[in-house]
Amino acid sequence: MKNYHRLALLFIFLAYVGYADLPKHFSVEQAVSEKVLAIWQFGQGAELADGKGAASLRLLGRAKIVPDEVFGQVLECFEYSAGIDKPNGGRVEAKLAPSIEGAFSIEAWVKLKEPEDPKWRGGYILDKMYIPNTHKTKYYNKDYHLRVDRNPSTEKITLRAGIGLGDEVISFNSQSIDSKIGQWQLFAFYYDGAGRGRFFVDGEYIGGQFHEGAGPAAAGIQPIMLGERCGSIHSGLAGYLGEVRLLKGLPSEAKMLGVEMEQQYGRSSFERMEKDQSLRLKIINVLGQNISDLRLFIDDGLQKEQRGLAALSADNELLELELPLRCLGKAGTYSYQVRVQGRSPEGKQVEASSQFEYVLCNRLPEFMPVVMWGGASIEKMLDTGFTHSLIWMDHLDGAVWNADAPLPYSDRYDDTKKNLNKFMAAGLRVLGKMSPGSYLKSQPGYEKDRAELLSVDRKGEAKKIVNFALPRVQRHGF
Repeated sequence: MKNYHRLALLFIFLAYVGYADLPKHFSVEQAVSEKVLAIWQFGQGAELADGKGAASLRLLGRAKIVPDEVFGQVLECFEYSAGIDKPNGGRVEAKLAPSIEGAFSIEAWVKLKEPEDPKWRGGYILDKMYIPNTHKTKYYNKDYHLRVDRNPSTEKITLRAGIGLGDEVISFNSQSIDSKIGQWQLFAFYYDGAGRGRFFVDGEYIGGQFHEGAGPAAAGIQPIMLGERCGSIHSGLAGYLGEVRLLKGLPSEAKMLGVEMEQQYGRSSFERMEKDQSLRLKIINVLGQNISDLRLFIDDGLQKEQRGLAALSADNELLELELPLRCLGKAGTYSYQVRVQGRSPEGKQVEASSQFEYVLCNRLPEFMPVVMWGGASIEKMLDTGFTHSLIWMDHLDGAVWNADAPLPYSDRYDDTKKNLNKFMAAGLRVLGKMSPGSYLKSQPGYEKDRAELLSVDRKGEAKKIVNFALPRVQRHGF
């Protein structure tokens, strides 16, 4: 009998723990507060209503209200179907959309589902922009959007957002996180109205950026779309929306501390015994409070340490540190983990953590290169005996020619950096291929520009070949 009682108590305890961890509705206060600009909860009898009474929805395409054990009813959204460029989401007419001024947040309970297309690369949570990048037509450069980008090969997702300032669109992206198919997560994006954008998942800070000199979002003419893009080519969300809010200021569940850790140049692969490598650590005072008794706990995969830090005052938004990355371990994969603890003004313990996955590779001797001039998998190249892979970098041709100098580091080169890390970890080296001349040839003034670069014979007449002795040409060869 005692065993039955123990089992019953254990069942109750597990049920309680499970219940406590479940997602929860926004509270009545969070729904009706004057901070809330619009809220969609898809509840019984008010499925398409805005809780603030203004921005009601209209469903398009395959989007539908379906039952859910957590939220009661939710909006099911669908990804873009190949060959069927139709919207699948909820639409709020532009004239009903709330006005956004200054700092604001987009919050949404999201549950991703297995996409119909395994190669699905992401879709919108909320869109009021249509064109997510700066456009020559100014009225497109207004309003805001929040979307999920998915990497099909890793099942990782990244949150991306845009703010239209009128003359330009500024973009933001989070760190990559696990997609957690079938689980509810509270995604949020906060823009402070002055260039700072931040992302949160279940209240945890997961990255952001700052654009110097940027101002508030400019009001535009587009409708609000939930789970879909404003126009063609459509880009629907493969998932469910439980509740969605637009509100003034910070999101409801934002935690006090945030941590970012990165390698300055986007590297995650290093040779054993490589020297002078480090990581940048940023400790963010998310809510602008006084935080005392700060301590940093470090585990770089090889050893552990801890250290005390200076307190963060309410007007001190950021504390930056440089952490050494020791490349002294055996070849293998490591996790560099940091945890920051402190105390709030009320004396409560607050903390945040981050980790950086990196690979230590065996040092390779010098050898005669055997280059794979074409496409093949890493496994095939290694099996065949190639030592180098050729990476095509033609997307930089125009930038190189116009700069007429080596290009500085840029976040735009993410794909190239990922490939370099991947090849290094596999024991391969890389040759990069660029053709700045091909870019020049594609330009309208090519014939005139080309004349200045041609060889000249003894009579002073231009020949048909480029003079590679000219400094303007030589600067593109090494």
